[in-house]
Amino acid sequence: MNEKKKKLLEVFQKFHVGAGNACSINRLSVFLGINRSSVRNYLFELREGQIPLCSNSNGYYLASTQEELDETIAFLSNRTLELQRAVEALKQAIPVASHNEDIQ
Repeated sequence: MNEKKKKLLEVFQKFHVGAGNACSINRLSVFLGINRSSVRNYLFELREGQIPLCSNSNGYYLASTQEELDETIAFLSNRTLELQRAVEALKQAIPVASHNEDIQ
């Protein structure tokens, strides 16, 4: 585990356990001195490592209860379905976009 990701995990373990202690992506970015995209990549990698990293409208946190973990799983599952619907709609739009080019 690289130093930034290790530091991120330590911060969560010390200060951001439970939904009431969520931390925004902006604060994490400033604290680590990296851009928000890099923070998101580290968060994703922590989740891939089976760290129970959850999120809500206030930011990210380590789950302190099964309920918090279940809520994040439900949110991510729903988001996955929304993204898949967007992909399918865009696939349908491809012929329309080609047709619009022919008109102009």
